[in-house]
Formats: sequence, C-alpha cells, structure tokens
Amino acid sequence: MKLSHVVDPASASQRVRWESNNENVHVTNGLVNVVAYPGDGVQVSITVTTEDTDAAGNPISVTIPLVITQAEVQTLTVKNGETIVHEGESVTVEAGNDLQLTASVTPPNLTPTYIWTSADPNTATVDATGKVHGVAAGTTSITVQAGNKSQTIPVQVTSTSYPLTVYIKWSNATPYFYWYDAPGETGPKWPGTKMNSVPSCGNDWYSYEIPFGSGKEFSFIVNNNSGNKFGIVVPPNQNEFTGLERSGDKYSSVQAMGNSSAYTINENNGSEIAIGAPSCPASQLGGKKPIAVPQPNLTREGWTRAMNRSNAADSPAQTRMRAVERDASSPQDENSREGEFSVALENGTYTLWEKTAPEGYLINTTRYQFTITDGNVTWTGDATPSIVGAMGWISDKPTQVIWEKEDSTTHTALAGSGWTIEQEITSAEGQVTWKTINDVLDCTEAPCNASVTYKDEDPAPGKFLVKKLPVGKYRISETTVPEGYDRVGGPYEFTVTDSEETVHVTNKPIGNTRKTGNVYWGKVSSEDDTRYLAGSEWQIKYTPYDGGNAITVTITDCVAADGDTTGTCAKEGGKPDWAYDAYTTAGRIGLHNLPWGNYEMVETKAPDGYYADPDAVYGFTVGPDTPEFQNVVIYKKNADGTTGDPIPAPTTPLLNYPNQVISNEPGVILPATGGEGNTQIALFGFALIAISMLGCGVAMRKRI
Repeated sequence: MKLSHVVDPASASQRVRWESNNENVHVTNGLVNVVAYPGDGVQVSITVTTEDTDAAGNPISVTIPLVITQAEVQTLTVKNGETIVHEGESVTVEAGNDLQLTASVTPPNLTPTYIWTSADPNTATVDATGKVHGVAAGTTSITVQAGNKSQTIPVQVTSTSYPLTVYIKWSNATPYFYWYDAPGETGPKWPGTKMNSVPSCGNDWYSYEIPFGSGKEFSFIVNNNSGNKFGIVVPPNQNEFTGLERSGDKYSSVQAMGNSSAYTINENNGSEIAIGAPSCPASQLGGKKPIAVPQPNLTREGWTRAMNRSNAADSPAQTRMRAVERDASSPQDENSREGEFSVALENGTYTLWEKTAPEGYLINTTRYQFTITDGNVTWTGDATPSIVGAMGWISDKPTQVIWEKEDSTTHTALAGSGWTIEQEITSAEGQVTWKTINDVLDCTEAPCNASVTYKDEDPAPGKFLVKKLPVGKYRISETTVPEGYDRVGGPYEFTVTDSEETVHVTNKPIGNTRKTGNVYWGKVSSEDDTRYLAGSEWQIKYTPYDGGNAITVTITDCVAADGDTTGTCAKEGGKPDWAYDAYTTAGRIGLHNLPWGNYEMVETKAPDGYYADPDAVYGFTVGPDTPEFQNVVIYKKNADGTTGDPIPAPTTPLLNYPNQVISNEPGVILPATGGEGNTQIALFGFALIAISMLGCGVAMRKRI
C-alpha cells in the first residue's frame, strides 16, 4: 500500500519522516510493507511528521491507523520428505526414531504459524517443526493447524525389537525352553518348546529363538521334560538378569530384561548366564554354503549381515545394517569386493535392516525378511531386494541439499551465482573451525557435470542440488554474485542427517537486490567548459527494465547557497524516489539510486543567458550490463534515435566528481527567464534602435 503526502503551504519543505509502531509493518517513503501478520487485535499505525515546523516551532504529525487482516489459507499440504501425505493417509515411524513432516500453504506468500499437536504423546510426540518422535509401539495421530486449515495424519509407531536367541550347553539332555510373564504375550504350556541342536558348536549345544524378539522382559526355565530344571548362575552387579527360584547356589528360574540379541548358558563355564552368542562358530553351522545378502548388515544374535547396492552409480564402498551387538563369535563378511557381502548363516528366518548408511547416503528404513533352509535363501515379506543370480541388491538414496536464488524485485529465478560449501570441524579440544568442501557454480543447462563431487546437479537456472554430502553441519556463502546485483548476506547454515531425504538450506529462495545507479553531469558554457552554469531544467523519461508504463518527471538544478536552496532538491509528492538533484552545487546535477531501466533527458530550460537545444536528446541505461553503477555514462542520441557518442569530459576535470558535461551556446535572454536566444536577436535589436535614432534625427532637422 502506498501513502502520499502534501505539506501546505506549497512553499514549505515537502520532506517528511514516516514511522510505524509495529516491527512487522515497515514503511519507507510512504510505501507500507506488511512483512508478517502482527497478530489478532494488534493496533498498527503509521505516523508521518513534517520536517518544517508550524508558527510555534513544532513539527506537524498525522497518525493513520491501519486495519490489518490475515489472509485466509486456501490449501494446506503435508509432506513426508518429498512425498505428499494426502488426507487419511498414514505414516510409520519406529519407536526411538524420528520422522520429519513439513507443511506448506497457498497462497505461497502467506507465513502462518504452524501448530503441531499429538493425540497421544505417550505413543509419539511432535515438535514445532513437525518432527515426529516414536515413543512406544502403537497408533496415534498428528494434527497440523495453519490458520483456518488443518490436517490430521494417522501415525503407526512400530516396535524396534530384533531377534533374540538363547543358547545352552547341557550334556546328555534334551532341553525344553519355557517362558512366561512377558507383558502382552502368551507363553507356551509346560514344559515349553523343544530347543534346536547347534551341531556347529559340537555336541550338547541347543538354541531357542524368543518369538517376540528383544526389547521386552520375560522369565524362563530350561528343563528336560522329565522334571529336571537346569540350574543357572546369575552374575552379580549387572542389570540384565534376576534370579527368581533358587535351587541351591543356582536359580532354576531367571528373569531377563531382553536388552540383547543373544544369551548363552554354558555348563562348562559354571552354568553362568552371559550376554552374547557362544564363542563357537554358531553362525557358520556346518555344511551351510555362504549366501549373499545385499548392501548392509543385518541383525540376529549380535552379528552382521550385508547386502549390495542396486545402482552402481550411487553405490558406496560399504555400508552397515543395524547390528545390535557384535562380538568375536559373530559371523563376518566373507566377500572382499566393495559393497558386496557374503555371510554363512544357520537355518532360520531373519530380518535385515540398515543401521549405518555409507558416507553421503541415507539410511534405508525398509525391513527385509528371508529364510535360510539348508543354505537356500528365500526372500519373504512385502519388500524384497532385486535378485540377480545369487545376489540380492538393495539401494540407498544419496543425501541431497537444495536451495534457490531469485531476483528480490521480480521474485523470478536468478542464474549465475556461485557458492562455497564449508563443513564444521570440531577438534579434540573442542575448537570449532570451518573446512572448505567445494565451490559450487550454478548449472544452467543439462547435463550437469554430476561426476564432480559436490557440484550443482539441477540444470534449472537459479536452483541448486548438491548430493552425497556426508552427515554433518555445513554452511554456504555466496562467492560469485550475478552481474548487476548486490551480494546477499549469510552464511547460511544447515545440517545433513542420514534420515532427512532432502535438506532445504532456507525455507524460501535467497534473493539478491539489484544494484542501483548514480548518474552525474555538469552544465557548462560552450565557450568555457570550466564554467558551471546554474538553473537548467530537465525533462527525464524513465522506462522500467522489466516493462511497464514509462514515467516522465521534471527536475531543476538544485543550488544551495547562503542558507537557501533553489531547484528540485528533494523528492516531491507523486514522483519517484530518485527524481531530484542530489548534488547541491550550481551547474552540477546528480541522480542517485536509479532503478534498472532506460532514461532519456531533454533540456527544457537553459541557464540564464544561454540557449537550450530542443532537438538534443540524451540517454543512459541502468541494468545488469551497466559497467559502473556509481558513474553511469550518458550518451547523446543521433537524429534517428540510435545511441551516439558519450558526452565529453571538461577540459580541466574536477577532483572527486564524475566528469561528463553538457554545454550551452550563449544567447541574449532577459535575466531569470531562460529559454532561447542568439546573437542574431541581439543584432536585430541594435538595428531597430539605430533606425529609431535615425528617424528621430530626421524629424529634428525638419523642425529646425
């Protein structure tokens, strides 16, 4: 909204001061800009105060109250990463993990406050940015409110449990495993389930896989189905096991917390229960051929399994899947090729998921299941890898960071910028430094050179996409500024994680402000170009760079002397901000802060005693190709309207002044009138006087 003012009487100074009482509402030269909604019921006012004073010596102020209403939100969009979550669609997050939701609205220029709430914080919480944290397995919903629009997203929080196996060595027995008192679970009938033999560990080794996995406490008894219970020694000073039913110096019943992938009870080690799988090669059960499992590591009994990548171009050298524990007894990758894994496993059903992604990649959150039967692998479950030969291939997505550039005047994409990426490095002593990672130039034409590490891979002008940055904290700084623009602020900091698919450096495009131009010229006599002439008047036609209606203004040489000023020395109502002479010395005219566009000048009134050429047209341009914004060159136009030569410099240049001058021919003009005049008019006047005098002399002779 544009406010204008007029100070009466007209002879008073038209200069005023504009002020706003609210930090969210800015006013500059009467232009009101609401940068953010001030809030419901907030009183906003604009005050304009004169520079001149009234008869009592006081400035005059006028306060204008403003009624600012918040525009209504038309649409609300929720995204999970780059995927839109439509109304009624649910999202899934693991207990203990995070999921980032984002929201946006239309119209896009609105900046509402997004209010995120959870229906059950005991199941999942959400912060002010939309980050959902899984607390416990179950279902709940997250609601986001933006103005008059809201959306509720069902959330499924899944368990983070992994397989848990109990191993035991019990000679000359056929052991059964009986468990009970597991919250929410129904145990088997006595004596329990017969345990499986583990021949790779030798005779008398047996195992049992807990059906509900880890993460839940339970109690158990190992017996031989003939009334004998195995006596277990519970180690002191630990929190994983508690003895329940004592039998001599041992316990026949033990409570376990379930915080491991494997437990081992070995009668040769005093029957003490321990965390972890047995030291025998339990993972390489005799005769089982190695299997290849794609890309990362997989979890069962604290060991690792691995898989390969599905896209060779994006394949990291290696990656790990989620391993609960790992010790000397764990199976090892037997494949020496980068990104390929082979692990020998016993018969059973396994779940595979990634724990640590390769550098520059996101964790693959998909869970894969497979079954091994006598060395043969069968993939089960809803998600399966791509199988090529005997190898299963799983891909990870690379991390990606995006930002955009725009012209802050037109809000259109702006090409040609370059940026330096720096990574935060913290030393062992805690000292923080920034290490330059790479310089990134805007790619504006496909194909972009993606083979160069950390380069822009988005061919759209003004849009940046950098992939495969490792997890860490970064910042970008503009080092190459588009032609004709001022450098932006910054640096802009951001963080890359292994779970956020796309990192936005800023929530809106980064805008560059156009440079404005300054132009100066001197008004001199054609007979002496060191003599500067006061009082010239100019008509200036401005045509905007981006199109639109031309504007024509008139300014007069501003002269300040003996405490008084004449001419156009300040912005006048209804004229552009630049339309006044910013140089107060006689005959030296300057325009400051000129926006991009074409300018034409015609002298409409010459200094007193000089002739103004009405056919002379001068021009200059301010724009992205302007070579010197602080001293724009003026050209005299040819008769056909084309650009001619630049106006000349004076014979003796002035110090600290841009030297280009426009000269006037002398003429005879009544003082203070200006306008046209020449020597012929003067001679014609003298001729008339001579004729009159001659006539007078003839008359006098006749009288005599």
